[in-house]
Amino acid sequence: MPSIKIKFGVHLENYNLRYPVRHGPLFNRWLPDGSNDAIDIQTGEPATKLKLWFDRRGYVDTFIEFDYNRKEIDEEIMVRQAVLDAGPLMGLLEIGKLSIDILNPIQTILLVIKNMLHLVRK
Repeated sequence: MPSIKIKFGVHLENYNLRYPVRHGPLFNRWLPDGSNDAIDIQTGEPATKLKLWFDRRGYVDTFIEFDYNRKEIDEEIMVRQAVLDAGPLMGLLEIGKLSIDILNPIQTILLVIKNMLHLVRK
């Protein structure tokens, strides 16, 4: 039976802080290494898998600064830096053993969303 995979990101920014803006949870002297450090979440459904992780995002400017678009983390600096911003929570949901009756409407919705995003980006 077919399955579907949905990759997602959850922005965890705290806009209540005046400065500095935090983009996710803070770590000390270490950042998770993307899907290599992913955790598997039990869903209670035998054909469903959920993995969650944080990507190492940022660049070095004396210290490591978070940046959504850059992945230039220097591990030598990381292990000495007290506060590291992990950014958004990333995830992958895999739902298996889907019947065609369930899969077809999902594919239609995803196609509509893809087309809408294409129009918005023009």
